[in-house]
Amino acid sequence: TGNVSGVVAGSSYIGGLAGYLDGGIYNLLNISDVYATGNVSAGVSGSYVIDNYIGGLVGYSAANINNAYATGDINLRSKSGYYIGGLAGYNGSILKNVHATGNINLSYIGQYVGGLVGSNNNFHGYGLISNAYATGNINAGIGSSGGATYVGGLVGQNTAYIENSYATGNLATDPDGGFGWAGGLVGRNGDGSKQGFISNVYATGNVDGGAISMYQGGLVGQNISIPLPSYISNAYSTGHVSALGDYSGGSVGGNNGVLQSVYWNTETSGQSSAGLNSATGPNATALTSAQMMQAGSFGGFNGT
Repeated sequence: TGNVSGVVAGSSYIGGLAGYLDGGIYNLLNISDVYATGNVSAGVSGSYVIDNYIGGLVGYSAANINNAYATGDINLRSKSGYYIGGLAGYNGSILKNVHATGNINLSYIGQYVGGLVGSNNNFHGYGLISNAYATGNINAGIGSSGGATYVGGLVGQNTAYIENSYATGNLATDPDGGFGWAGGLVGRNGDGSKQGFISNVYATGNVDGGAISMYQGGLVGQNISIPLPSYISNAYSTGHVSALGDYSGGSVGGNNGVLQSVYWNTETSGQSSAGLNSATGPNATALTSAQMMQAGSFGGFNGT
C-alpha cells in the first residue's frame, strides 16, 4: 500500500506491486486477487532520458492476472516515457476482472499511455482485456506545451482483444501541445502489423487535445486496416472531443477498419461527424441525448 518511486533517469519496469511479470511462451504464470494502492512516480524532473514500463500494479505483464486493481496515481517526472498504464504499462497476456482508478500525470510527453494499460499486445497468441474499467484522468504536458502519442482512457494502443470494458476518465493536454492518437477508450486500434479487436465497450470521458493534435475520437483515435482491418463492435461514446485535431470525430477520429453497431452522442461530444471514414461499409451512427436514452436507438447493440 506504500508509494513507489523510481528516482534514477531511465528507470524501467516500475509497478505498485511488481515491475516485471513473464509467464513465458506457454503463458504459465497466473496471478489473482491482488491490488496496489500507492502512487507510482518515475524519472528525474527535467531529464530527457526515457522511462519505460510504468504501471499502478505492474510495469510489464506477460502473465495472466485475474481480480486485480490499482488505485494510486502515476506521475512521470522526466521529459519522456513509454508504456504507462493505471494498472499495467504493457500487457501481453490476459487481464480479467481488473480496474484502475488513479490519474496519470505526464510532465511533458508520453507514448502508449492508458488509464488501464499503455499497450495491449498480441504476444505469443495472447493479449486479452476482459471485464475491465478505468476511471482516472490523463493529463499530458499541462503547462509545458507537451502531450502524448497513443493515449486512451482505457488503453493507449490495442493490437489484441478488448471486450466488456469501459472508461470514464478525461484526457487533456496543454493547449499548445497535442495528442497523436487519442480516444476516450483506445488511442489506436491496430498497427502496421497486427489487428485490434474491440467489442461491448463504452467511453464517457472528454478528449481535449491541443493545437498540434492529430487523431482524436470520443471512442477511438484511429481504427486502422494495415495489413488487415481492425474491428470495433457494440460500442458507444458520449464525451466531448476537441475540434483542434487534424482528424477529430465524435466516435472514431480516423477509420479505415470495420465498425459494427457503433454510436456517439452528437450533443455532448460537440461533434456532428463520427470522424474521417475511408472504410467500405457503415460508419458510426449519430444519436442525440434523447435518443441515447432509448434502447431502440441501438440497433444490433448487445450492451456491455
